Amino acid sequence: MLMWLGLIKKGNKFVPSYVGWMAFFPCIFLIGSSLSQKIMLRKSLTMKFIITLCSWLNQNALKIAGLFLAAMILLSCGNIFLRIVWMPIKGTYELLGFFSAVVAGLALGYAQLEKVHTSVDILTSRYPAWLKKIVIAINCCICCIFFVISGWQVLEWANTLRASGEVTETLRIHYYPFTFILGIGFLFLSLAFFAQILTMFSQKDGEK
Repeated sequence: MLMWLGLIKKGNKFVPSYVGWMAFFPCIFLIGSSLSQKIMLRKSLTMKFIITLCSWLNQNALKIAGLFLAAMILLSCGNIFLRIVWMPIKGTYELLGFFSAVVAGLALGYAQLEKVHTSVDILTSRYPAWLKKIVIAINCCICCIFFVISGWQVLEWANTLRASGEVTETLRIHYYPFTFILGIGFLFLSLAFFAQILTMFSQKDGEK
């Protein structure tokens, strides 16, 4: 056993064994390689989990945004029709303002994942692949940090509105629930940027 640790006994002393060391280092290499593979596998699974979670959250947020968009359409059409035959729906302007904030906020993250936001790449399209990747990663990091701060500040403002009890003038609806939703939408967008960074660096060169 001691020989495998690189030692042999001579008399009352243990001295280095070159044979033992020659066998010991390959064992260390194999153990280190196995641990490295396990760590890389865990990192890969963690990255896939984050990307999958981000996609799931933003897809469901988009479904909610779609429901509010449908409500906006029905409300607008109903208000126009009732204005002609009877009287307009009370508080239509307030409801449309709240619903549009929810639609815009909850759709941001999914739009970023699908890369449907307008982007200007006149310069970056001419860069080498490695430089373009770095520039996009830096841009995503800045945007991720910006929208984390923005979402946090919007949530702080929503909490202030909740504490003050501020409501709309016509329907007396509280502002803070919709402000909370908008802040959550910003956080989902920052998560989409983070997932985009992970996806970018998990891909091999040449993959899109």
